[in-house]
Amino acid sequence: MLVSIADTGRITLMDRYGLMAASLNESLNEEDRRAVNRILRGIVKGRIHIAEF
Repeated sequence: MLVSIADTGRITLMDRYGLMAASLNESLNEEDRRAVNRILRGIVKGRIHIAEF
């Protein structure tokens, strides 16, 4: 999922559900948590666009 988002610069509905589940999962290791945070920062800064389909 993270590679797909980075390659396309878009996040799909399924990716959003995956990120939501990952962010609520308290068993993520530090590297995975940082990856999720990078994706969220990319959305906020406009580098990653939210796909509506």
